[in-house]
Amino acid sequence: MDEINCEEILKQAGLAEADLRINAANEKFREKERQCVELTGQLQDKIEQIQKLKQIEDQVRGDRPGRIDLVLKENRDLWTEWYDSSVTTETIYVDDPIYRQVLVEEQISPIFRHPLVQRLGHIKQLSFSQLTFPAATHTRLSHSLGAAKNAEKAAARILDKGVLYSANGIKRIELSEEEKRHLVLQAKVAGLLHDLGHGPFGHGLDQYVKAITKKGSPDKVFAINYIQKYLSNTISNCGIDVDGVVRVLSTEGSDLEGYETLINNLIDSPLDIDRMDYLVRDAHMTGLSIGAINIDALIERMIPFEGVINEEDGRITRQILLTFERSAIPYITHMLYARDSMYLNCYEHPKKVLAERMLTKAVEEFRRKNENVGIEDLMLLTDEELLRMLIKFSDKNDIARNYAYAILRNEPFQEVFSIQPNRFKAYQESKTKSESKSAQPQPPSNEILREEQEVPLKPNPKIENWEQHSLNWKDQHLDQPRQWEERLAEEAELGEESWKVIITVPSEIVPTPKFDEIRILSPSGSSFDKLDRLRGYWEGVLKHIAIERYSIKVFASSDLSEAKIAKIYNAAKELFSEESSG
Repeated sequence: MDEINCEEILKQAGLAEADLRINAANEKFREKERQCVELTGQLQDKIEQIQKLKQIEDQVRGDRPGRIDLVLKENRDLWTEWYDSSVTTETIYVDDPIYRQVLVEEQISPIFRHPLVQRLGHIKQLSFSQLTFPAATHTRLSHSLGAAKNAEKAAARILDKGVLYSANGIKRIELSEEEKRHLVLQAKVAGLLHDLGHGPFGHGLDQYVKAITKKGSPDKVFAINYIQKYLSNTISNCGIDVDGVVRVLSTEGSDLEGYETLINNLIDSPLDIDRMDYLVRDAHMTGLSIGAINIDALIERMIPFEGVINEEDGRITRQILLTFERSAIPYITHMLYARDSMYLNCYEHPKKVLAERMLTKAVEEFRRKNENVGIEDLMLLTDEELLRMLIKFSDKNDIARNYAYAILRNEPFQEVFSIQPNRFKAYQESKTKSESKSAQPQPPSNEILREEQEVPLKPNPKIENWEQHSLNWKDQHLDQPRQWEERLAEEAELGEESWKVIITVPSEIVPTPKFDEIRILSPSGSSFDKLDRLRGYWEGVLKHIAIERYSIKVFASSDLSEAKIAKIYNAAKELFSEESSG
């Protein structure tokens, strides 16, 4: 037997093992190669699918103007197409949380049934207040019914008394019962239609629409347009003077004559039936009892006063003016305080104003990309229809879609910075007055000393009266805030999250309260005084509220990091204020 060569055996065994490993490796390689070919095919399929999707997306984008036009036309037809008023002549009884029941007479029920009036049932009275007060989902239609009821009640009560005051003394109202009935119905219809022109979310888009149209209050402008263009036949068929309704709703009281002046004062004045309803209704629906006022007490103390105007051409114009008995002053004071308090705590609540600014920016961006969306079509949309359009016809991550989502989801934003430009001036005046008083010898007093008042931020001169430094309404309410937002976003390095910084400005100039349009009958009854000042406690309260309302605020999305929010705060403080040593 040959001698066993251990070294050779080990060598052969090693080669066999190596062959096995090589074969196994080759098999794995071939498997990977097959998988790679398969994945390459799948990838190619995906690429082709993506290309097809892009083609579809481009086609959809290309078709978007047409699709938007179709939606707008359908909406326009829904509310404005021809309406047969003859099929709805019946008395309508509406249960109401404020007045228990509101009645719409058979004669004017076709007006109430008109699609444009019913559209108000899809417009929230308080735009986005439900984000803070979930029960505040009542509509412009419910408010319009309340205003109509108050207008009817006030006009009827004034005429039923039958007394007309004038410079020549007291006399009887010389109107027939039919003339009185006509005036009461005219006032009621004017009250029902006074908010007809509101666009989606009520006053939520006022700043934007006013800036674009360069006209007055959008709701008033569009209300007259709708009445003349779409409701004139319906109103006429109800036996109501269309031109008279238009004059009452569109004309300044000083340009009217006779009892149309009185109806105009009832519908649109510092103490009108519009405010009387929305203060009580909004207080009830939000739970803010500060808005509760005594409507009956105010209506009962309304007085008609005949004023005479000698025109330059020699004509004499007689106007019947809305005046109040002197005993109404406490109720007037309460109403004025309630109104400003509701503005501070509800109508200009930070979350509501924030959402309105979001909506404004969303619509502005949406119309920039979709120029076929006209203002007229925009104003005819309802709340839900507008939000649906912003989402449906916007690309992912578009500003319009981002804001629509944020509104619908009630996404949290926090107030990062705020400044009331007039507060520092009021502080300085108070301090100067206090120092002057303390410099004089004072008798001993048991009065408790007030704590030292906190020194408010001193505003940058450019925002102290910011509207005076802007060229026009568009610059004040759209362009300037946008430039500020862009600056803060850049300072905080937000990049694609720049849309998460929002700046709100006062919706309109908020002056020191003036009441020179409120007429108080003199003790003799032959003239009236103007309630141009409220002295003492109430005057101070209302001035304080006016200072608080005149506010510029900066908001940021709560999902931003603390570091970014800190940068936003510092940039805002540098932009809007000057450091004050007190």
